[in-house]
Amino acid sequence: EVFVSMLAADKLELTSCIRKNAVELKAKELDLHRGNLEAVGTQAAVLAGFAICMALKVDVPDGEQTTMECIFYFFSCVTLTFNLRCLALTASITVMATGLALRGPDGSMVKAVEGMHEQRGVVFKSFGIGICSCCCSIMSLCWMKMHPASALVCNIMLVWALFFMGRSTRAYQEFFGYRESDTCRLDDVLGEELVQKEAIVRQLGVENETLIRLLAANSRERNRDADAVDL
Repeated sequence: EVFVSMLAADKLELTSCIRKNAVELKAKELDLHRGNLEAVGTQAAVLAGFAICMALKVDVPDGEQTTMECIFYFFSCVTLTFNLRCLALTASITVMATGLALRGPDGSMVKAVEGMHEQRGVVFKSFGIGICSCCCSIMSLCWMKMHPASALVCNIMLVWALFFMGRSTRAYQEFFGYRESDTCRLDDVLGEELVQKEAIVRQLGVENETLIRLLAANSRERNRDADAVDL
């Protein structure tokens, strides 16, 4: 009976250590997503300021090139709209997700991290549209303010820049991309019979040798039971 009580206490201590270290790992992932979103939001705020300056400070020749003027103001408004949208999304996601993670019920840390991971695509798309529309507004501005030959050269450079940014973004997505089904979860690792669980526990920061030996003995016992069933 005393031995059973000791095993129960060791199991409880092991569970507490694993949960504590798992929450710390999720907290690091939360900080990672928050830093990424804040960086994108800062750049979106800068581009929104540029869009306001373009719409208000640029002198357009009176009565000339009405079509290009409409195109310029259209893309300036698109730039402002999507960058402000990106800024609002980053602020909302960051504030609400961190509040949920720190003040929510049990399991809120995982929910907050997964939510930030899912919503980052919307933020990045809005930021990308803002960059493209900013380049398009500059292209139309070149036709209004420059000689046609100079405007053509500047437009070719801007089109090349857009193409290069798109190709680089796609290449980086393929290089750093992964399938969500291949991601490693803590419960999947601890539930896998082919992995040495005591090594995983060591990586999580559990230093109690008794608990690690108990977990190793439990794994060996389960393997013997599985072999006996197969025979």
